Amino acid sequence: MSGCDDPRHPGLVKTTTTPPRIAPSPIALVSRTQDPHAARAAARGEFVRVSSGVYASRVAWEALKPWERYLARVHAASMRYPDAVFCLDAAAAFRSLPIFGEPEEVHVIAPAHATARASAGVRVHLTAEPRSIEEIDGILVTDVADTVVDLARGRHNAVGLAVANAALRANPQLTSASLRAVNEGRASSRWRRHARWPLERAIPTPESPLESVSLAAVEWLGIPPPELQRRFCGPDHTDRVDFWWHATRTAIDVGATAGCVRSGSPRPLTGRGATSSTPPGSRPRSWPRECIPAIHRTPASCMACVRR
Repeated sequence: MSGCDDPRHPGLVKTTTTPPRIAPSPIALVSRTQDPHAARAAARGEFVRVSSGVYASRVAWEALKPWERYLARVHAASMRYPDAVFCLDAAAAFRSLPIFGEPEEVHVIAPAHATARASAGVRVHLTAEPRSIEEIDGILVTDVADTVVDLARGRHNAVGLAVANAALRANPQLTSASLRAVNEGRASSRWRRHARWPLERAIPTPESPLESVSLAAVEWLGIPPPELQRRFCGPDHTDRVDFWWHATRTAIDVGATAGCVRSGSPRPLTGRGATSSTPPGSRPRSWPRECIPAIHRTPASCMACVRR
């Protein structure tokens, strides 16, 4: 890896690595330049304006999930500002890192001659801190470490943890220690302490943002930390659970059973190496004999089980 100053953005270091590809726009976008009649189609209700001068099919837009709409808006902003450096949630969206809901603004770092402002859903930031940037598919984004630290400093701790965990999982060369070093090495102390909480707990093991947020909730509720991604191997199939508390024989498949927490009876793997299925409430052969089937459907029931 090597780096050099980007002439479009003095003070920002552009790396010459070959990072992953940009997450593609979930819908087709068209500018007024590409289709002079797009504004008229929007007036008729056939198109929606995604960003100033950028449009998309109303039917396709309304079918998108909130985080997909945000990714489409980020792509629309890149069409308007091809030389912009995207940061914070916008950089996370381009890098396929977790996005919670639909953030209100697309975030970019201003070039040296610009001023901080917000216009048409785009927030322009000024920063005296050095940033490393990468060019991916012709789009400039803050590098993954700076993106994670920016969000750890500027977002809720649960969001910061989910983003950090996902970044570690997607980038084996990245470590929790390197993220903490970026945070501690910045000259500005603003929100540094806030970012320490997620960065000190960041691990690549959780497989989804929901698992990461659940881990944060487990700690905040005073529940002992679980063993993650525990496997139970039997003669005819393998069972795996997201969270496992050995002391109380309690397992959780996060999101797998609408929040159900099972004591001694996890859901067998589905699409992750399973070779057979087990009816809910029954004990697979691979589970210890002392496991007793029980399903806890409320937080209070779960907490009473794992704390006993």
